[in-house]
Amino acid sequence: YALFMALKKYYKNLPWYEWNLDIKLRKPQALESCRISLAQDIAYAKFKQYIFFKQWQDLHAYANEKGIQIVGDVPIFPSHDSADVWVHQDLFNLNADGTLKTAAGVPPDYFSEDGQLWGNPHYLWKVMQRDDYSWWRKRIATLLNLVDIIRIDHFRGFEAYWEVSGMATNARVGKWVKGPGKDLFDKIKEYLGAENYNKLKPYMYVYSYYECSEKIYPLIISLNIQYDMVKYGLFGDEGRGFSIAKHYSVPAGTRKYSSTFYLINDRFVESKENENDK
Repeated sequence: YALFMALKKYYKNLPWYEWNLDIKLRKPQALESCRISLAQDIAYAKFKQYIFFKQWQDLHAYANEKGIQIVGDVPIFPSHDSADVWVHQDLFNLNADGTLKTAAGVPPDYFSEDGQLWGNPHYLWKVMQRDDYSWWRKRIATLLNLVDIIRIDHFRGFEAYWEVSGMATNARVGKWVKGPGKDLFDKIKEYLGAENYNKLKPYMYVYSYYECSEKIYPLIISLNIQYDMVKYGLFGDEGRGFSIAKHYSVPAGTRKYSSTFYLINDRFVESKENENDK
């Protein structure tokens, strides 16, 4: 990470896939040369990381002393222009030059007729499976050193994810691709142990996914862990599709939300348009 940040500064914040070819492809001799020429910037990046982690651990310990647990967040995808993707190019669906072969997003829905083009790279799940998802296991284990509970964002993408061309300018045209499903979480539990596994809290936002809920919910139930759920539409809107409340019992400890910040804002806009909507 420190080398990555030093190179970002050297290349005036250009993304790593626009760097010199040997550095982009992480040729050992080129990297060693950079470590020597950029030693001061590398040391400064490490110093800032040291200060941050020290202060964070002090804050974390203080919160725990007061009986407060800290919830951390693990997004399903990392940024394309990140140290993780640069270092582990073999784990992501990239072209030979580091650009995106496919990109993440969501299809057109209630919020956007173009869908949402996030621009994150997709994982090569079959490659990750070869070492029992080591990258993911390390990611979870590292975050567990910083927080008490982990919220797993966009859980829907572990069942299946929306894939569009890396050249796309919107997310209208794409396809659903099968994710790793239960296998990933079984390996996380096997390696990290039941105690750490139970600190994971998948976040299930299902407002726009009525047609997919029959696949997603059995998966999340099979993991045997509590989770967070936005219940908008699925606990009363029987006319629009699958109802979780009708087909499944919700596990004790599950936190259910009537909405999230963007849905609250959306409802506020609707209420202004319709004065009778209170």
